[in-house]
Amino acid sequence: MPRAPSESLRAPSVRLVITAVERDDNEIVALHGLNGKRPWRLAVQDAVAAARSGRYKFEAEYQGERTRVELDDGIVPRLRARSMAHGDVFQLLPDACVQQG
Repeated sequence: MPRAPSESLRAPSVRLVITAVERDDNEIVALHGLNGKRPWRLAVQDAVAAARSGRYKFEAEYQGERTRVELDDGIVPRLRARSMAHGDVFQLLPDACVQQG
């Protein structure tokens, strides 16, 4: 059975795993992580735009547990990662400079 044109043009989503964050005055300004074994860094605004596009799916990894990251597209769009065991995972992720050093 032939595919609909939109199905054949749609590329698979890219899964990005968030492992650390950059903070400025306790506000998260950038996300760091891995795509396979390749490291990446995205400003929060760019990560929100990527999530909104539907092409990128984010997961936050903390203490070996991966939590799906959801887009909260409210008045101030932001990403959220809530875990039953840990609560707000973004608040628990290490600072990127600590992780690299």
